[in-house]
Amino acid sequence: MKVEVEQGVPELDIPTPEELEASAVQFLLSGEDYDAASVLISCRVSMSPIGKVDWFDGYWSAGVEIVIEAPRLAYDVLEGGSTQEGTNPVKLSILRALRAFRPIHAWIETITVRAALDRAMPPNWREEFEQANRSRGVNNQGKPIDNASTIWWESLRFRSHSEVRIADALQTRIVLFLPNCMARLRKKDGFGNLEPDFLVCCDGKWGIIEVDGEPFHPPTRTAVEQTRDRYFKAHGLMVVERYPADECYNHAARVVDGFLEILKRSKA
Repeated sequence: MKVEVEQGVPELDIPTPEELEASAVQFLLSGEDYDAASVLISCRVSMSPIGKVDWFDGYWSAGVEIVIEAPRLAYDVLEGGSTQEGTNPVKLSILRALRAFRPIHAWIETITVRAALDRAMPPNWREEFEQANRSRGVNNQGKPIDNASTIWWESLRFRSHSEVRIADALQTRIVLFLPNCMARLRKKDGFGNLEPDFLVCCDGKWGIIEVDGEPFHPPTRTAVEQTRDRYFKAHGLMVVERYPADECYNHAARVVDGFLEILKRSKA
């Protein structure tokens, strides 16, 4: 994205938000900074000129600002801006990755971290939040979810709107389902806990739906997730299907119908 910051000053080749996010995540993955990559994947990042132009070492140079919009969990890691970086290694890795893609003839003037606004707030958000507040002692036994990023639906808690879409689609079918439920089972090194996104029972057959691509299921965790699937299959849950988060959000009914068809055809 070419931006002219001042008349007579060369254009700045500023990356688009998508280019900046993808490049920075790839930068982190290449350096095996997997925790930092997972945090950054959950954020939205933009870069823009802030109008400050100086003559430096024989050429014009302009300042740019980076803005990171982060969900609560990521915000807690990144809070502090560019002047209070501290020693948090995840934060330092992310800021270093973003600085690596500054335009030529530009310097990073500021890096601002802000909590992500919910721009799709439902009209009845006050009632929903009041219900969540009244139900704060009620949960569906999954791992604790940060209150600010929790999405409440039918007094159950979810980590993403994609999961809510799947829950809503499952509710229209004649099935029993347990979302984000904690399971106790035997693992390689003894008993442990695992949390499937959706444990579903249809006509006496049990299976699992996993919503991939969310912050809690990044591509970097593929090998770990496959090991989780094998633990469930070792206990007789042979149908464990994974679906991309965007497909779950945009085509929840199709995802659920496809999963139930697989479950019905299974021998388990």
